[in-house]
Amino acid sequence: MIERYSTKEIRDCFASAAKYASWLDVERAILLGWVNEGVAPESACASLDKVVVDADRIAALEREQHHDVAAFVTHVQEQMGEYGRYVHLGVTSSDVLDTAASLVIRQATACIIGACEALAEALAGVARTHAFTWCIGRTHGVHADVTTVGLRFAVLRDELLHASRELEHARDGVCVAKVRGAVGTFATVPETVEVRVGKELQLPRVSSATQVVSRDRYAAYVCAVALLGSVMERIALVMRLSQQTEIGELMEPFGMHQKGSSAMPHKRNPVRSERIAGLARVLRGYAATSLEDIPLWFERDISHSSAERIILPDACALVTFMATDLGDVVKHMNVDTEHIARNLGFSFGTVFSQQVLFALIDQARWTREHAYARVQELAFLAISRERDFSLCVREDAEVSTALGSDVLDQCFHTPLKPEAVERELRDLGIVGELGSGT
Repeated sequence: MIERYSTKEIRDCFASAAKYASWLDVERAILLGWVNEGVAPESACASLDKVVVDADRIAALEREQHHDVAAFVTHVQEQMGEYGRYVHLGVTSSDVLDTAASLVIRQATACIIGACEALAEALAGVARTHAFTWCIGRTHGVHADVTTVGLRFAVLRDELLHASRELEHARDGVCVAKVRGAVGTFATVPETVEVRVGKELQLPRVSSATQVVSRDRYAAYVCAVALLGSVMERIALVMRLSQQTEIGELMEPFGMHQKGSSAMPHKRNPVRSERIAGLARVLRGYAATSLEDIPLWFERDISHSSAERIILPDACALVTFMATDLGDVVKHMNVDTEHIARNLGFSFGTVFSQQVLFALIDQARWTREHAYARVQELAFLAISRERDFSLCVREDAEVSTALGSDVLDQCFHTPLKPEAVERELRDLGIVGELGSGT
């Protein structure tokens, strides 16, 4: 995990202290299960509660044993005396590792969702403020119909919320209790112990398992993280494209002493949005790795372990950092309404072409092919001559006769009714006072 691309909160989730604490929680829950079975005395639990984890001692034992969980268990047993024999009784390492991982992933997911909620609120703020800031919509990078800045960001927010819900669903699939012994058959540990562990740790029991929890669950989680990161890249891409000199509609926040380039003082580059794009690529790489971890040999092999030690903490750290950083960018970005209005004019009014097409079909009863060909010809004429599209239409005898001046006035009134914008924003969950952004 790289500190540059992580938050303290998420680093704490995956720190050694947190890892050992989660292992200890699982071992305590297993021991309680054995107490409930009448195998271990209650005094064993009191002894376990007095254990103090020493990471250096565990590291020293691991250098001898070449097994991290075994070293941890030895360290715990050293401090428990005669009660040490009841620790890790009848279970295998993965019973502890996978169940403990559930605790860590649950906590990490809470951090991720919290950061996403802050980002969603930043997007909602833009949607509210610029609900009626009319801007050109672009498809294929080309001017299309008119939309608003508010609608654009409301849709982005909705996509983010959907991806967040997918992550929560994946979390519910991977965060399970699994205590079933060496190959998952309950041969050395009764099912009631797993039931007790699930109750103690507030985890549902896994539906099926071998020695490990099936890795499709982990893959689903990492893929959900990558999906969330890709949605964030989509938001960042809107920022990057909008900050191009020729467009200039949105600008990342830029500090007083910030430098966009070491060589060119005039540069103000969208570096934070570009960083989001780079990190999203890493997340998609981790998703591919998680998929490779699914086909383990028979009841398990250990090929997934080394990969997960990297991709799980890193994926959670990166996506939390991305959400936090992007939220700050969105919250403090500059929306240049003058450039937005200027860019609307670059189409010479051809954004109204669909209204004219609709009127010719609906009211003049033209065939669609004839209407489309005529409107397209007039639109291309307006662009090539840099002349207002409405004038080109009104000067065309065939079209102006077919529609009349009153219908034509309606065609060029507004391509998007304010009440329709407000309704769509409300449907997308944007509440509060809506502004024009001016």
